[in-house]
Amino acid sequence: MTALAQANGSRGSVVAAPAPDTGAPSGSLFASAPAVLLIGLCLGFALSWPKLVAVWQSGAFGDTDDAMHVVQLRAWLAGQSWFDLTAYRLDPPQGVAMHWTRVLDVPMALLIKLFALVAAPEAAERLMRIVYPLLLQVAFLAGIIWVARKLVGAGGIAVATVLACFSIALMAEFPAGRINHHNAQITLLIFMLGATLDAFDPERASRAALAGALAALSLAISIENLPFIMVMAAVVGVAWIVRGRDMARALAWFGGSLAAAALAAFLATIPPQRYAANVCDAFSGAHLIALVVGGIGFLVLAAATRRLPGTAARLLAAALAGALVLAAVALSFPDCLKDPHSAVDPLAREVWLGNVKQARPLSILLRAQPLVAVPIIAPLIFGLIFAGGAAWREEGLSRTRWLAVAAFMAIGVVGAFWEVRVAASAAPLAVFGGAWLFTRALCWVSPRARALVVLPPLMMLPFVPLAWAVALPDTAAAEPPKYGDPQACFASSGFTALDSLPPSLVFAPIDAGSYILAFTHHSAVGAPYHRNNRGNRLTLEVLLGDAAKAHDLLRASGARYLALCPAADELDIYTDRAPAGFAAALRDGSVPSWLQPVDVRGTPYKVYEIR
Repeated sequence: MTALAQANGSRGSVVAAPAPDTGAPSGSLFASAPAVLLIGLCLGFALSWPKLVAVWQSGAFGDTDDAMHVVQLRAWLAGQSWFDLTAYRLDPPQGVAMHWTRVLDVPMALLIKLFALVAAPEAAERLMRIVYPLLLQVAFLAGIIWVARKLVGAGGIAVATVLACFSIALMAEFPAGRINHHNAQITLLIFMLGATLDAFDPERASRAALAGALAALSLAISIENLPFIMVMAAVVGVAWIVRGRDMARALAWFGGSLAAAALAAFLATIPPQRYAANVCDAFSGAHLIALVVGGIGFLVLAAATRRLPGTAARLLAAALAGALVLAAVALSFPDCLKDPHSAVDPLAREVWLGNVKQARPLSILLRAQPLVAVPIIAPLIFGLIFAGGAAWREEGLSRTRWLAVAAFMAIGVVGAFWEVRVAASAAPLAVFGGAWLFTRALCWVSPRARALVVLPPLMMLPFVPLAWAVALPDTAAAEPPKYGDPQACFASSGFTALDSLPPSLVFAPIDAGSYILAFTHHSAVGAPYHRNNRGNRLTLEVLLGDAAKAHDLLRASGARYLALCPAADELDIYTDRAPAGFAAALRDGSVPSWLQPVDVRGTPYKVYEIR
């Protein structure tokens, strides 16, 4: 760990290493942050154009989370309480308390109100769904440029921006229509990293307060950045252990901000009756205790720095502080130290959650679908390797910063092997390793033959998922879908056609639930959310059981209609597991007498009234 510091006199001050000289003129277009940002926005806009058109023309949603967020936002705008996050039309009459907060509803609602001044309500909502992710894209790319300039200098911001535009983060999470919390969390992660890198400079120690505040805001939205926040706290703590008084101010700023911002976020988003709730899948008392105790612990450590002159003494003190945080959480909320999916119904966890691609371990996806998994993980591995290489080659402050980037990348790679969804958060971090490699390669080829100038751009290809997707051979024989196009099952027109039926409780496969709620005035039994234990369990028992059991369960549920799209991929899971089950029978046209077909035109769904 002594690589974190470079001695300069008795206090071991950090000396910044100069940014790599890429040979780019100071007035170069590609070294200008505003110009690069504009180029990146144009590229991102072009990549998302087809989805923008789809949102505007048909109101299409990118996935179930986008649809469900609109449902939650509409409920709030219609008068539902700020603190009441219950989706009452999901598994009624009690509904399902969602694990999201209203934090992101605020900018979305403001945009809808703004557009409603000049457009009809439906058009105003669609405009919000187009503009909101594009505004986040501006912030995201500005953050990439900000961090890249710190790490590789102005000459590397253009390549970092282009790599970010082609990363799975921007291509999957920032197109028009993406209004779930993932893009906001990725943007916050980039700025948390940038503020942390600044905090290592004693002259910018107060930037650690920004890092702490952003961490609390991130957790108030959702807890998906929690592993990165833990690494950020560890990085700041380790830097203090190694450098002592040079990091004391940054440690104090970080700890004080983290504790204060966490308390403010808790009071703003959690109702008083939920203060002591045993909740671990969303921001709760468990996280507040960890942040407040940890933040105060950092303040105490910073104040005691003069009394802890040696590295060993600071290490012991930090270990005791960490043990105190862990003990506080274990004593007050012990369930939060268990498997985060332990509360999911066992049948739903095995049959539904176990088959959600984003929730599967990357190792399983690598075995099952290598053509999908390799383009996801390969850029992350290369980003980690070259972030480590930069930490090895650089010196002083630059080395410290690259060690922090490598730590963030390492938890991202580990997290992706736990759940694939983490890869989208780690993907933008990988671009910094690519930018460092590009600038170093450009420095090497510049004095040599002109023909070698193509080498640095070619070296960027391993950081681009699309390059891996093109390079990998597709040996699987494509089979025509037996029941039709699975994507047609989620077209907006198919659900709006269902809206012609009287308002009712509709029973459908789990993946259709969010779209039924967003496109129609119906209620739904199942939806792809881990808190919907009762509704999802009922859905699985009906579709996997025989017709007689299905009849009893459906009558007891109060559902009036059953809707099924035979082409849906979800049905493959059910028919494979229960070839003689109710889902398999319906898919093949074996309809029991107690289901009365309903003529609904313009939808791939077969709709039946339950008698």
